[in-house]
Amino acid sequence: HGRICMLAVVGWLTVDAGIHFPGEKYAGIDALHAHDAMLASGNMGVMLLFAAVAELTSMVSVVQAAKGSGRAAGDFGLDPLEFCGNPDTKKFMLEAETTHARLAMLGFSGLCTQSALLESHTFPYLS
Repeated sequence: HGRICMLAVVGWLTVDAGIHFPGEKYAGIDALHAHDAMLASGNMGVMLLFAAVAELTSMVSVVQAAKGSGRAAGDFGLDPLEFCGNPDTKKFMLEAETTHARLAMLGFSGLCTQSALLESHTFPYLS
């Protein structure tokens, strides 16, 4: 949930900052109403396909963990810059990810609530 919320916060702020896909059907859509607009245009099917591909490719690590490979939960073996080569650094990075994930979950809840209640749909939401 935390990693998804981190992506959701970035996506929400990006849309409300005015960054959209090119084309008329994406112009003028704020993040609060983007879901309904994408359902109406049929774009959610493509998003579902992308999510399904991502989930299927990550199932390799889930199956390996279920078979007792020793892989920790959420460890997809993706560390190209070798940040987690040192055990102390790995512990720090895992704690930082947990902290940021929890903050993102709270932040996304706040973004949705503020946008719906105050009808403020442009970043930085000061109006």
